[in-house]
Amino acid sequence: MKIILKPNNIIELIELNDFQSFSLETSDSSIDDDQVVAGFGPDAKVAGDGEFWISADRVRLLAGHHADAEWHRNFTAMLSKVRPYGWASDDLTQIRVHLNKP
Repeated sequence: MKIILKPNNIIELIELNDFQSFSLETSDSSIDDDQVVAGFGPDAKVAGDGEFWISADRVRLLAGHHADAEWHRNFTAMLSKVRPYGWASDDLTQIRVHLNKP
């Protein structure tokens, strides 16, 4: 699963059914932390070292009508799987992502 952050804070979720990986990418090498946080809204926070905490519900919203009950189960299972490694909050409401820039 990939989140693509485009200019003007346009966000797109692609590879929706790939629950083995999760990344945040941008083609804008000049994007800064404040722009990333602004793109994801008030629940987003800078985690440091090019990483951010974003709302799991925001990801669910990005999935839109593609997110059926099975998708939600798989997404929650993915969060549970990465939680012990610090990539999801204890309550599974936040997911930590690394921003990949060109």
